[in-house]
Amino acid sequence: MSVLALAACAGAPTPIPDSGSAGARLYAERCSACHSLPHPARHTPAQWEHLLGVMERHMAERGMGPLAPEERRRILAYLAAHAR
Repeated sequence: MSVLALAACAGAPTPIPDSGSAGARLYAERCSACHSLPHPARHTPAQWEHLLGVMERHMAERGMGPLAPEERRRILAYLAAHAR
């Protein structure tokens, strides 16, 4: 699964859709601290759900604060709205 997570983050950054929305801003704020932002259309909603869990484990391993439940919900809602 780590390969899938790395593949999600590889490549040149592309602009994310609806970048001024609260969901996009939260996605950028919480996720770009460690890696470039993969475009939401790179994955399905189910894949995003899995990948977010993988990223949360990486965050914990690095001693970073966890996502609050509302942050997690808003990020997943944003990603699902723009997923493939």
